[in-house]
Amino acid sequence: RNLLADILTKETPDAITCIAANDRCLIVGRESGTLHRYLLPHMTLEGKYVVRCRPHQIALNCNSTKLGIIDINSVMTILDLDARSESNGQAVLGEQLAFERKDAWDMLWASDNADLIAVMEKTRLYVFRNLESEEPVLSSGYLSKHADLQIKAAMLDEILAQPINPTPDMVVDFPTKSLRDV
Repeated sequence: RNLLADILTKETPDAITCIAANDRCLIVGRESGTLHRYLLPHMTLEGKYVVRCRPHQIALNCNSTKLGIIDINSVMTILDLDARSESNGQAVLGEQLAFERKDAWDMLWASDNADLIAVMEKTRLYVFRNLESEEPVLSSGYLSKHADLQIKAAMLDEILAQPINPTPDMVVDFPTKSLRDV
């Protein structure tokens, strides 16, 4: 048999559930809650993190210091990737921050600010700066871009209802509170 085919079809007891990447690293989430961090472009394993959930969706901030995690129960948490601690004489990578949101289904870090993240909960868009919430905005859009204090969301339900004749209002820009206040 072909060796490459054997490698590519080999099953693992700890399946990959999600991935996130930027220009510096790749994070691979597994069913067990283990997260593997690889340095790019060499794909060198830099570290392993363990979270107390089964990750469904993950997102890296722009400087690779924090990872947003939405688990299979729609609970969103944030992992500080740079934190180091010790447990039973062994070094432990990462620290789950005291931040938890329920009913989350989408998230997107700002591409130009490592402390800004947009989170969709039910039909509300929340923006968090340093884990502090701004006033929520009513929306059911899928987050597509977060930069320059604005969030772009695509109204996929409306787009799929009219795929032949989409209109520009099916993509909406939401300013963050900082931009609205200016």
